[in-house]
Amino acid sequence: MNNQKLPFLLGENVDDKTKFEVDLAHLPNLLIGGTRGQGKSALLEKIIRSLQERMSYRELQFVLFDPSHVEFCQIEEGYFSRTLITSPEKMMLELERLDAEIEKRLTMFAQARCRNLADFNARPGRERNTHTCSHSTIVPYIVVVADDMTELIAEEGVKVRTLIRRLTARARAAGVHFIMSVRSMDPTTMQVFPLDNFPARIAFKTWSAADSTALVGVEDAKDLSRLGEFIFRRGVDRPIHCHLKADDMA
Repeated sequence: MNNQKLPFLLGENVDDKTKFEVDLAHLPNLLIGGTRGQGKSALLEKIIRSLQERMSYRELQFVLFDPSHVEFCQIEEGYFSRTLITSPEKMMLELERLDAEIEKRLTMFAQARCRNLADFNARPGRERNTHTCSHSTIVPYIVVVADDMTELIAEEGVKVRTLIRRLTARARAAGVHFIMSVRSMDPTTMQVFPLDNFPARIAFKTWSAADSTALVGVEDAKDLSRLGEFIFRRGVDRPIHCHLKADDMA
């Protein structure tokens, strides 16, 4: 994996037909948007499977939010940090728990004079044990995958906006990363995901040029015509046109 910490295969580059791989640890969070039925859930499952193929559950734990109850039923339970979360109320509780977990990790890393999770796990003399969280353990990455935040944002409003902004501003050093999808790109929803905290964005087909621009800064997503097509952009980098294979959409 070279210097990659959380590498996964995102899709295929439409322009040169090459596989497009990214490292979540460098993103460090990812926002996915687009209209219903265009491939958001399929992409989330692909990302999870790709990470599972490269990392053991001792190195990686997932927090999975699936309000539809059916999208993540194939995921191996050994990777679950908690049981599958299906209600907005329980997801809010989990986000609050993660806030405490991030604070605990950052305090622990500071005491060990480590800048981040990678430094902490690489320090001399540590034992490979993920069941406790002391100076002699390896600490797993936590990847939070939320299949649709739209209802949660509508119900919790300012509270969830404040919490997600706080979490994503502090999470990277703690080894916690967020991948979240939304159906709506209205101003209220997008305020939850500031560009500084979610510099990596994906837009499947959108209803309008304004929705596409809100997500990835260009209008291209409104013209996507094939199921599974999407635009990936990180910060001010050039947008990349990708697509999922038919097997990924099945």
